[in-house]
Amino acid sequence: MKFALIGNSPSSGSTFLADLLDSSEYSACGEEIGVFSNKHLYNYNDFKKNPKLTSNFFALYFPRTFWHENVFHYYGLNSKDLFDMIHKNESFDNFCSNFSERYLALRGKNSNGVVFEKTPENTNTIEEFLNQTADSFFINIVRNPFFVYQSLKKRGFSENIALVNWMFETAKSSPFINNERVITIKYEDLVLEPYRIASDIIFTCSGKRVSENEIKLNYETNSYRKLFSTKLSSWSSSNFGKISNANQLANIDEKEFESFKKIAHLKIDNKYAKLFNIPDSSFLELVKIYNYQFNFEEIDQVINPFEFTKQEKKKLFTKWKKNFKGNETSISDLRTYLNPISIIK
Repeated sequence: MKFALIGNSPSSGSTFLADLLDSSEYSACGEEIGVFSNKHLYNYNDFKKNPKLTSNFFALYFPRTFWHENVFHYYGLNSKDLFDMIHKNESFDNFCSNFSERYLALRGKNSNGVVFEKTPENTNTIEEFLNQTADSFFINIVRNPFFVYQSLKKRGFSENIALVNWMFETAKSSPFINNERVITIKYEDLVLEPYRIASDIIFTCSGKRVSENEIKLNYETNSYRKLFSTKLSSWSSSNFGKISNANQLANIDEKEFESFKKIAHLKIDNKYAKLFNIPDSSFLELVKIYNYQFNFEEIDQVINPFEFTKQEKKKLFTKWKKNFKGNETSISDLRTYLNPISIIK
């Protein structure tokens, strides 16, 4: 089986990476389908009994993961087709192989190629995916957290959810950074050497060497991704076939950076981390792991304390309700959901 997942914080450059990885005869990457971010899928025999189950999700911007049924047709599927595939296959590995074979054939790609499935929420199941497969790869793309914060705000994320999202996403993937089947890509490196990095990833995942020139030509003329991949109008660089560094195009607002400085004092609360099986990492620990540097000028005290707004707490309350629907719960559980962040003093 030649199949790989891509997962990341939203606004980290994964759509650009997907465009590149789709640009060879030995690789294909379609729209975000949301199937593989569901934790229940990895308990395959149980999941076959009820494939409509949704999964909890550690990050704050979704209450639960869900299937993106509106893009199934891009894979030549509808809901019934997908349920039939799940029931007919004996294991998760078999399901992934069948999914890959179908999509490569649909796209007219080489049958010995690799399918990349890019859904940001795939980080939710990075551990399960690696445990359930023997030779498949997980690609994690990370970007400078300040520019992720700026981009998420432009996309309509609330101020504080945009601020802390990068911390949750990178905390989830950080334990796997040295795993031999996890490929970590920095957005800042990708925009400098896009074709080399894409070529290396395709070779690692498929065993097929595709030249940088071939990827470049196919990327610039990839009518499928141009027509059928989502490009948001709020992105700094959304013109298909053009390569530009969105970090450099973004306007750095000093007031916005002052607001961003609040993150220097933040960490993931240990109770929330335990509930979702993620490290209770601090922002400063994570930027060190991923080698990003910020000059916060020795901030000794929190000038603008971090606190979720009423609207943001309403979203967290919705997350709690969805995850505990039909189950017994407690005030302690609710407090855990409403307080996912701790302040380091």
